[in-house]
Amino acid sequence: MKGDFRLLDKINNIFYSVIGQHDKEDVKTILSRKLDEIEKAGYSLWAAKIDKKSIEQVWNLKPTDKVYVVCSIKPKAKDPGKGYDNNIAKYYESPKGVFNIDDNVISTFSSKRKTYQAYYVNKYIMLPEEKKMNIGPYKTLLANGQVKTFKERFKCTQFQNTYGKIDDSCNDEFYKEVGLVMELKYPFVVELKLDK
Repeated sequence: MKGDFRLLDKINNIFYSVIGQHDKEDVKTILSRKLDEIEKAGYSLWAAKIDKKSIEQVWNLKPTDKVYVVCSIKPKAKDPGKGYDNNIAKYYESPKGVFNIDDNVISTFSSKRKTYQAYYVNKYIMLPEEKKMNIGPYKTLLANGQVKTFKERFKCTQFQNTYGKIDDSCNDEFYKEVGLVMELKYPFVVELKLDK
């Protein structure tokens, strides 16, 4: 789905992610498949290694809250599945329990892990061109109880797929190019599982 996403600077709850080719599929091919999943199943799953503290935080949000994943598109992004055998997830777990994944939804994860996470996607919005978004004023709660801004977290080499809440009192500015926005639906993030 293409469209202009005018709310980029007014989103309260976001994850930041970098996406690219995966298993020899480029982003447009992946999106085409994912849009088909939403049409047939009413949702799509986008597998990602999501920070455990981030999962706890979004599971405490209300079902009516809006959560988005803002994505930079990097064609040469490192393929997280490269060199690993992939499993097709059959179930997902959320605060409501363990559920079968619809046959029309395909989500894979590394065989080196017993569980993996996925964004529970309601809609994909491909921007006509990448737009700069200020992700500086977003703050995230770490496992050790510290609160840091996304700008501070970007000093880490592995920073992505972390939840942030906007903080109007934070004056940090840190701009990233965003080319794809995923609108999530409650419970926003799920745990992928091979079996119940």
